[in-house]
Amino acid sequence: MSLTENLNTIQRLYIAYYQRPADPGGLIHWSGYLDKNGIDYVLANFVNSPEAQSLYGNKNITEVITEVYRSAFNRDPEPDGLNYWLNVYMQGKATLGSIVWQIINGAQGSDSEAVLAKVESANNFTKVVDPELDGRDFKVTYSGLSDAEKAREFLKDVTYDSGTVATIEDAKAYIVLSGIADSSDPILKSNNPQQDAVLKSAEAKSNVNSGVTTISDLSSSTVKALDEEISWNKKTITYSFLQSDPKIGYSGWMPLDSFEKNLVREAFNKISQYINLKFEEVPSGGDIQFGSADLGAYGASGITNYIFSNGLFLPPVYIHLDNSLQNMRDKYFYNTDSTYSGWGVVTIYHEIGHALGLKHPFEGSYILPENIDSTPYTVMSYTEGRIYYPEFSFDGTYMHCFFNNFATPNSLSLLDIQALQAKYGANLETNKEDNVYNPVTTADSPFYLSIWDAGGSDTIDFSSATGSCIINLTDGTTSTIDNISPQDYINYWSSKLINQGVNPQSAMDFVSKNVNYLEAKGNLYTGKDNLSIVKGTVIENVKTGSGDDIVYDNVYNNIIETGSGNDKIYISRGFDTVYGGYGYDKIYINLPKNSASINDIDWYHIVTGENFAVKVVGVEEIVFSDYSIIL
Repeated sequence: MSLTENLNTIQRLYIAYYQRPADPGGLIHWSGYLDKNGIDYVLANFVNSPEAQSLYGNKNITEVITEVYRSAFNRDPEPDGLNYWLNVYMQGKATLGSIVWQIINGAQGSDSEAVLAKVESANNFTKVVDPELDGRDFKVTYSGLSDAEKAREFLKDVTYDSGTVATIEDAKAYIVLSGIADSSDPILKSNNPQQDAVLKSAEAKSNVNSGVTTISDLSSSTVKALDEEISWNKKTITYSFLQSDPKIGYSGWMPLDSFEKNLVREAFNKISQYINLKFEEVPSGGDIQFGSADLGAYGASGITNYIFSNGLFLPPVYIHLDNSLQNMRDKYFYNTDSTYSGWGVVTIYHEIGHALGLKHPFEGSYILPENIDSTPYTVMSYTEGRIYYPEFSFDGTYMHCFFNNFATPNSLSLLDIQALQAKYGANLETNKEDNVYNPVTTADSPFYLSIWDAGGSDTIDFSSATGSCIINLTDGTTSTIDNISPQDYINYWSSKLINQGVNPQSAMDFVSKNVNYLEAKGNLYTGKDNLSIVKGTVIENVKTGSGDDIVYDNVYNNIIETGSGNDKIYISRGFDTVYGGYGYDKIYINLPKNSASINDIDWYHIVTGENFAVKVVGVEEIVFSDYSIIL
């Protein structure tokens, strides 16, 4: 075989057995053995290597084959294909190692194209590490478990679509941004004085804040709409669980059960992470005391009773939950991702909000605008908003639809946190480290999340999202992660019902009717505004997924990595780095072209203006207010 054929064969082996690009030393080493000893010798060494054993050694044959299909072809094996390989293995016609090689080497159609794309991408990766492929003068230190795992991530998005082949430029960007390249590696150094001058000019636009910026204050209109103008005048507030009826006029009195008590404790723990108050449980006589009663006559799932003087609470404050929260637990509480959501959870936070001095947003002199007077923005609202996630089933005779409010917040919402911080101050010890925020959103796991972070270099990572995202890194704003359209719901659930034996047209009609009903009421969970950044929080970095995404930077330095969609990135201030990834990506700068300079720096561009600079990698177009430039 020619040298090129040898190198490609070894690269295939690395993809098959290690799921990553080859390191230059290994590529050269095994290419030599391929000529001298043949494929069987090299194959045996790969199969028995410590790295292959760490990846596959504890997995059964089905798990190994499935993982190989996913890493090589970006899909699960079809049942017939899986059964074929299982039979080959069980009959002793091939070893597990040889099956892995046969799967990769015998791929056809789009699977073959996927492997070719991965080989080409992996070759480009290896060439970045060692441009001459001579085993000398490495530009990057590519070694160790951490680098290997990052290199596996590099290949995950490469598919049979030629548009997702990673170029040399893509590989360089990934190696730098992922941290595979060490600070002393030659790839990060320049010997060009002109380039150094451009970089120095860009770095002068840097704007870093490793703590917090300005939090909400009492003058904010949204704070006024939630502020009852009653507060506690101490920093530690006690709470307790009533053991007997306090005789304040409710019938059917009961103590909270252990389930509700634990949710109350969890609520206070979460709230203390947001605000500068401490909450301490005491056996009895707390500042805030909890019980349960029949509140049906009041049309309420919870009621808070308090008295105050001169704007200060006079303890005790009594919080009663309706007995239905115990008697119909499955209706009000949903276990999602090891925590609970549902209307029962919202009720607990709503009543604690009252006990800390918050009011309903539709009462008083100041009210919230209608478009944000709903649960996703404040748990103090009576308007449900986009919290319902429909589920469908078939019992063999009839189809059923359930409107589950899985998508309620499982803590305070954005405006609640900001209002309480305005009243009591923020907890400046929360999440001061470098944090990554990436709740998994799937067809069965919608979410609402409000981020309060007091320091560090932080990342919003939704690189696994397949739906479109609109992410705004500016504090006090909301973002949409992994948008789910009504048609997405209809397609997903109709397919499930059809697989259960329902007539296709009947399934489509039934699902469409119910999904469109929720959407018309404004209650369908779509992912809109499901992520909030609390005012004062600085988030530096963001990673998006395979959808067509939109990202707005903030005034600080940001690293923005978009996935394989056609993405739009809006630049304002600071010194940003943008890695567009696959697809046709655009950067938008709201200034005329003559107000900025564009410089080529080796494998990327730097755009510099009066108050900003941006390092541009893997982006196809820059759009100014008066002119567009194709890169």
